[in-house]
Amino acid sequence: MTVRRALFAARLIDGTGGPVQDDPVLILNGDRIEEVTSADAWKRRAGSDPVEELHYPGATLTPGLIDGHVHLALSGADEADEVLAEFMDAGEVRLVAMAGENARRCLASGVTTVRDCGGPGTMITELRDAIAAGVMVGPRVLSSGMPITTTGGHCHFFGRIADSEPEVRTAVRSLIRDDVDLIKVMATGGRLTPNSAMLQPQYSPRELVALVEEATRLGRPVAAHVLSTEGIRRCVAAGVRTLEHCMWQDEDGRYAIDDATLERIRQDGTFVSLTVVGTMRTAWRAYREDPAGAPLPAALATRFAVEAEMIRRGVAYFVTSDAGVPACRFDEFPFSLAVATEWLGLTPIDAIAAATSKAARALGIDDWVGTLEAGKDADVLVVDGDPSDDVLALRDVRAVFQRGALRVVDGRVATAPSRRRYQRPAPTVRRTRRSA
Repeated sequence: MTVRRALFAARLIDGTGGPVQDDPVLILNGDRIEEVTSADAWKRRAGSDPVEELHYPGATLTPGLIDGHVHLALSGADEADEVLAEFMDAGEVRLVAMAGENARRCLASGVTTVRDCGGPGTMITELRDAIAAGVMVGPRVLSSGMPITTTGGHCHFFGRIADSEPEVRTAVRSLIRDDVDLIKVMATGGRLTPNSAMLQPQYSPRELVALVEEATRLGRPVAAHVLSTEGIRRCVAAGVRTLEHCMWQDEDGRYAIDDATLERIRQDGTFVSLTVVGTMRTAWRAYREDPAGAPLPAALATRFAVEAEMIRRGVAYFVTSDAGVPACRFDEFPFSLAVATEWLGLTPIDAIAAATSKAARALGIDDWVGTLEAGKDADVLVVDGDPSDDVLALRDVRAVFQRGALRVVDGRVATAPSRRRYQRPAPTVRRTRRSA
């Protein structure tokens, strides 16, 4: 039986970056948003249709948050050595349990969609399907499966190894056989992996072109981990969809934007994933407590200045967390948005859009989620206070609706729905085109 609900609150932020709506009523019909209206308009037609009324005085309605870069199979422990040791020492059952708990924490904090950018084997795609089938409760998951990397390259310990153009094509085909939603490539080395040459490209231009060609032929977008300017150039030339981290560093670690490449990013509509990670949150908390005694570290100040310049020049961007890497916990995404307002110059409304509508466009799921509009999936976050004034109000979770189902009440996650028979996993969003 389809349930119609009317959610009443003090204000509504629709995720588009537009103004706050006062005294809204959000009508949910089953798993979809039916209408956004006002309390006055609702009063004039009260009683005309059967509906369950849910009142949240003083609260704000926003779209469910979208964290477009997480690693559910990593712990988010304080130090890199801890993260690596826990991953390496854990058996498969423990990793599955941890990934499931991390997913639950995401949902409890108001994140209704995550894009997992790399995990072992088929673990995360199977977790995705378990959530979709109602075996467990968690956010909608888009999964890259294993990231494509080189022998000894970044995250080789859970990656799909490919060291040549033919191997890259085979890796893409193998991952799509396993039903991933996107292809993730480690285009440069990375901090988490010893001896991976963080600022050096891992793949030649021809290899990256082959990778993108194969993924495009088979209907999957490509996300590229990239920490150097030369890596960015190669990824942009190859046509990746999202640039993860997008750090403009030369081989000596100096920051400098390549103007021609940045202009191509803007013109091509390539999306930049601004990963505001746990160490940045830690620096921000210390600064908030004692601005004089804990100023923004120089290296972070330079990085944020470069990222703010990208935003100023009009690139398509979204804010992500890289949850699972050191000191980056899954229930603290609003702190990444707070850092973006303080040190990237975003307004709270901009920051919310960067984690809702802009993230949905980057991930290719904006037909379904990312805004509170009629016809979209009923993914709704209800928080106390006014996040348009202080984005950390997103931490005060009253309720989370996921496709119309009330999944979280006052921070407590509901159990998985009781199932009377076997259910096949629901199709992933990329295979499901539904009219509004």
